[in-house]
Amino acid sequence: CFSPRKRLDQLRCGKEVDEFDAGVAGVDEALEELLDVKGDKSPESVALVRQYSGYATAIFIVGWATGGLVFGWMGD
Repeated sequence: CFSPRKRLDQLRCGKEVDEFDAGVAGVDEALEELLDVKGDKSPESVALVRQYSGYATAIFIVGWATGGLVFGWMGD
């Protein structure tokens, strides 16, 4: 059986992971800076940012699913 302290730690981890997705909204702006295309609205630059934004979103979704499984299992 888990101690109350361990339960609180699990809840804290779950909360931090849940709040992390709020930072995903700024991914496009960050990618524009990382790819050095900030302010460039050419079709090639927009396509490049969309491509990497898709990669980043896919990685976040896999992370969310993994976190849901791990913390869901721990919570049960």
